Amino acid sequence: MFAANVSTTVYNKWHNPATKKDEWLRFVIPVLVRWKSHTERNVSGTSASVANTYVVIMPPSEQYTPEREWKILEDKTGYFTLQKGDLLALGEVDTEITGVTPNREPEVKAALSPNVMTIKSIEDNTRVAHGKHYRLEGF
Repeated sequence: MFAANVSTTVYNKWHNPATKKDEWLRFVIPVLVRWKSHTERNVSGTSASVANTYVVIMPPSEQYTPEREWKILEDKTGYFTLQKGDLLALGEVDTEITGVTPNREPEVKAALSPNVMTIKSIEDNTRVAHGKHYRLEGF
């Protein structure tokens, strides 16, 4: 699947020192992205596996904050970051990850599948002369 000029929702995972728990913040990214998925097949001996992998190209956004700076923001409202382990969902999603069934991370990811990925790599290509963007890969 290839989708161009689509909205995207990011779920940022962070440790809340007040509650001493890991929590998720949902943010609809205010720029349109390109989203591409493909199926990877691996065969090893007598076993085989099939998995969807994703590549997302995202232009810069004023609400984006680098991970290190985002983690120390007292009020994260109106800002997002991109970090390994975060979820990225195709479209504007209003489901929250609360940590309580049926809104735990694996359940939300399953409900949004196949239009959701866990970020595994982030390339910052915003220092180039033309075509500034972030390239995200995940599964």
